[in-house]
Amino acid sequence: MGKFEDNKQYTFDVDSAPTSWLDYSEELKEIAELIFSNSGTEINRYPENEKGLRLERGYFLNYGFSIENILKGLIISENSSFVSNGKISSEISSNHNLETLVDKIDSIAFDKNERKLLSILSDAIPYWGRYPIPKKYTKVSTKFKLTEKVNDDLNNLWFKIGRQLYSNIKSGWIGPSGIETGPYISSTFENPEEFDKSIAEINMQIEKGLFKAGNVDRAKYSRNNYLQQRV
Repeated sequence: MGKFEDNKQYTFDVDSAPTSWLDYSEELKEIAELIFSNSGTEINRYPENEKGLRLERGYFLNYGFSIENILKGLIISENSSFVSNGKISSEISSNHNLETLVDKIDSIAFDKNERKLLSILSDAIPYWGRYPIPKKYTKVSTKFKLTEKVNDDLNNLWFKIGRQLYSNIKSGWIGPSGIETGPYISSTFENPEEFDKSIAEINMQIEKGLFKAGNVDRAKYSRNNYLQQRV
């Protein structure tokens, strides 16, 4: 087997880090926000449907996946055993049920309104955010209307989860096979003054020989190399 096949598990272990879940969650959130900012009134059709925002299903689908990713990142940051032996535990990888995921989180609690949002997204991801019908008629449910308030509430929920995840991994994280990510500083969760202070602290640690970087072996991390070879 070639290098890519030889290093698949190592690459999987590296990408299982909470930083990866957070990065992809941010990307999906940005897509949802772009959809929201470009959502106009539903186009006219015959027979006439109820008017709504034209792209709301795509918005909820992407926000749902974004919240799912950031929740899994937080769970894994609290307990790395959810990723082991080259696979994700079935406890956090099935059914897109976000309410089930939050029950596995120890560091923060969720109120009734937040759980309602999670329930809505749990329906959107496998069903009405993706397809016109569910797998069974018994799973039919109503869509949820997108409004400015809903967008604000989802944004607040995302940052609530994200701030806790960020605090867990900012100084580094140890995961499968002893992989260490090292410090992770993000302007998403720090204002310019805080960000500059964090970078200054890292520079001071480097000068004093106290800085602990991650131990990821990029020569073994083969996914990006493989993609470059195939382009």
